[in-house]
Amino acid sequence: MNATFQGLDLFSSGPHRVVTRPRELSIVANFQLNLPGSGSTIIGVSDWEVVIEGRLVALTSTALRTLREGFVELITDPATSGELMLPDGFSYSSLYITRYEETGLVAKGRTKSVGYRATFRNK
Repeated sequence: MNATFQGLDLFSSGPHRVVTRPRELSIVANFQLNLPGSGSTIIGVSDWEVVIEGRLVALTSTALRTLREGFVELITDPATSGELMLPDGFSYSSLYITRYEETGLVAKGRTKSVGYRATFRNK
């Protein structure tokens, strides 16, 4: 099973892996908040951040462009949230795609491919 976002099968054209960034408390030094005394104040919990890294693989340059546009079109203002379903069946609801970047050059041969990294966060 491949990962999906908003029910779209964006990741199945090539191999991919899922990395979940640490979720942690956001702590700020009291002096930065203009609070008296030494110490720190907890201001909240960081958002979930899920990163999917992989390769987009297509038979033609046009098909590769279509795969790229599938990601880019999801980066909107205002952002539209959706469910990110992972290959193991675990899902995150209400995530937004916040970044899409390509890693490396397009490899050309019998197929065209390019590495990518897509970052998702909750609001």
